[in-house]
Amino acid sequence: MIKSRLTDIETGKSLRVLNMPSGKKTLGVGTEAMSDGVFKVIGRTTAGTSVVCSPTGDGSIVVTDLIATGEKKAGTLILEFSDNTNKEVMANFALTDAPLSFGISFNGRWQGWQGAWLEMITSIAAIVTVSVGYYKAGKEQSLKYNDWNLRR
Repeated sequence: MIKSRLTDIETGKSLRVLNMPSGKKTLGVGTEAMSDGVFKVIGRTTAGTSVVCSPTGDGSIVVTDLIATGEKKAGTLILEFSDNTNKEVMANFALTDAPLSFGISFNGRWQGWQGAWLEMITSIAAIVTVSVGYYKAGKEQSLKYNDWNLRR
């Protein structure tokens, strides 16, 4: 066996090597969502606001998948990015006409800005659940709000 490692020519850092369940190692090739993605499920039964996921420091959240369910009631479920100064609605679901059953796997870069978390807001007492797939981007890959807003 020849010992070797691949390094990034600009940084000198080793490229990602994954330890497989079989015990073998392989070069990691894929997206951040594939290698660093996690998910969180959060539910509410009363009107109010809950943080679904938040970035680390001045990083940001990149949403990869979303599932939302809720019972039929006269109200709404809102998902938004927020940093207490700026708020941007990602989705606004009406629960009035039918039970909510929504799922999507994003193919774009649904990314918040530096320091913005994803929160869910329910306007009424109803059984509502949100499942979010996401990964955390570092400060270097995250824009401040004004730059983020100009980009879109």
